[in-house]
Amino acid sequence: MKASLCIGENQTLPQEIFTLFEKSLMSDVTSSRLKFASIYFSAWRFEEAAAILNQVDALVSNKVICFSPCLDFLKHKFDLELLRRRKEFLHMLQNEVALSTIFSRHEINCVPGQLVAEFYRTVTVEDKACRGALNSSCMEWMGLAVVDSLPYMYYLQYLIFRTTGLISDKDIAFKNLQTVIFPEA
Repeated sequence: MKASLCIGENQTLPQEIFTLFEKSLMSDVTSSRLKFASIYFSAWRFEEAAAILNQVDALVSNKVICFSPCLDFLKHKFDLELLRRRKEFLHMLQNEVALSTIFSRHEINCVPGQLVAEFYRTVTVEDKACRGALNSSCMEWMGLAVVDSLPYMYYLQYLIFRTTGLISDKDIAFKNLQTVIFPEA
């Protein structure tokens, strides 16, 4: 939240923000790192953001399980996969799980502009009433921007390379984004 306030007011980000993020990088393979890269991107520090994204790209392998806590129907597959691996849960979480990256409205200045609409999916009283019929956990997610890790990584890479003018890298990131979104195409 403090990073978002600083970015919104065009202030320099204090070192404590970077220190706290560096301590959180081992939570899982992707989510903290992608949030950190997103902060750098939003602060126009593209080299640092690109370095983090390169690190995430190197950590992601075919052994990484992508998991979004807001999609209950994937949980069954996720649980079965974890049981098959027979490893310590903390080790798997830190090295083999790619959690979705979750931003709250308080972090609105830390996301690319295209994601801001995700914070405002419930606009009217009628929207809220319709969503009230859904379970309460669904309501909690409606005020958040939740992005799957692999598409978000490639999307941030695309934005950074487009902004910095690295055309070939931009094209590679866009192709990777297409492949992860449309795997059969």
